[in-house]
Order: sequence, then C-alpha cells, then structure tokens
Amino acid sequence: MKVLSTMSAAVLATGLMMGVAANVEAAPIPVVFPSGPTSTTEDVGTLSIPSVVSFTHAGMPLGHVFTDAIEFSVLGPFDFDSAVSFTNFPPFFGITNLTVSLSNGVNAITVAAPGANQVFLSLTGLSAGDYVFTISGEAIGTASSSFDGNFAITPIPGALPLFLTALVALGYFGVRKQSNAAA
Repeated sequence: MKVLSTMSAAVLATGLMMGVAANVEAAPIPVVFPSGPTSTTEDVGTLSIPSVVSFTHAGMPLGHVFTDAIEFSVLGPFDFDSAVSFTNFPPFFGITNLTVSLSNGVNAITVAAPGANQVFLSLTGLSAGDYVFTISGEAIGTASSSFDGNFAITPIPGALPLFLTALVALGYFGVRKQSNAAA
C-alpha cells in the first residue's frame, strides 16, 4: 500500500508540473511588415511550444493589394489559433477581401472574411513541420490602412497530464476508502 501512495504522489506531482508548464505564456515575437505598398515574407525561425507571434502592417495606400506571410517551423505537435483585425472606417480606413491561411506546403486552410473587420483561424492537432501563415487583402481607405493580429502555438493536449493525475488520485482515494471501510 505504501508503494501505491508513493507512486500516486509522484504521478500527481508530475502531472501538476506538466499542467503548469503547459500554461506558461511566452513573450510575443513581434513582426512588423514594412510600411507602404509592400508584400513581404518574414521568417521567424523555429518556434517553441508555446509561442505567440504578433504582427502589424501599416501605411497601405488606397488600392494596395497585399499578401504578407510569416514562415515558421515547429518541432512537435501543436494547436494553432490566430486573429487578424483592422479598423474599418469608410471612406478613410479599411481593407476588403481580408483572408488568412495556414499552409504546410502540402495542405492549406484558408478563411476569408469579405465585409468583416476580423478573421479568426483555429486548428487543432497539427504535426511538426514547416508552415506559412499568410494574410492578404486590399486596402480601400483614402488614408493609409493597416492591420494587426497574432497567432499562438500551443501544446497538445495541454490538459492530458492533469486528467491522468485526477484519474490516479480518484483511484487512490477509492482504494483507500474501500480499505478503511473493511477495517
């Protein structure tokens, strides 16, 4: 019985540490696309899990069609969450046909938001590899338009260690209750 309680304590401690480590927030990695009528690709290298990349592109003139991309690699399985937004104040500021996509060179997931000023893309269970996150659209404001946003790389599954710890703890207390009831 002592071995079972020692094992349970070790599993409980490990699960709690892994659960806390999975929820640690990383400092954002900033990407600033050059001002003006440019389309740019930025490489942020290999991202650790978890990571956050924030990005912005300002100073886009009326009629500028843009495609900005962020290349990155991830060494383990992960979840992906992104949000892109812009100020929509016609006729001064705005973007039309705002689209975001995530591609690994083989498959691409694209979300378009015609008429909206925000786009969200969330994917779960992605494999390690090289990826490209792309933001595209057209500036429609008479003044310069801009967008900003971020994406996050988070571990899979973040709650599994805590779930397993809870199962072990429930099992331990169930066995202990039965043995106390028998005594």
